[in-house]
Amino acid sequence: MQTVFELLDRYGGMVSKIDFGDKGSNVLLLWGMPVKYENDIERALNSILSLQSMTSIPVNAGVTYQIAHAGFIGSPYLEDFTAYGRGASLAARFMTQAARGEIWVDEQIYRRSQNLFEFDDLGALTFKGLLNPRQCMF
Repeated sequence: MQTVFELLDRYGGMVSKIDFGDKGSNVLLLWGMPVKYENDIERALNSILSLQSMTSIPVNAGVTYQIAHAGFIGSPYLEDFTAYGRGASLAARFMTQAARGEIWVDEQIYRRSQNLFEFDDLGALTFKGLLNPRQCMF
């Protein structure tokens, strides 16, 4: 986690949720809020790639670019600032289906960053809770 926080200092973004549960370690990182920058996608992808290179733990991730509902949730004594919406749900599904060490991105991330990063097309995949298949890149 120290490495994650060091990378967030370098690339921006914020930690929304950390879960060290029975399904492994999961961290929800958000970019574009509360402050948005023109290169948030590049910052997010570089942060994940740097994390992969700085740790011996295989990091798999799901990255999406969609409008989200963001704000505080919970009681005044135990509240979190987080984001909810289709993008957050899809990113979680990408992360859980990706093989260890893979980063899956949606079509919006691909279109906005294809000149900066190399991607392989995984095709249209179906995910739990979503009616239509989603285009996915690796």
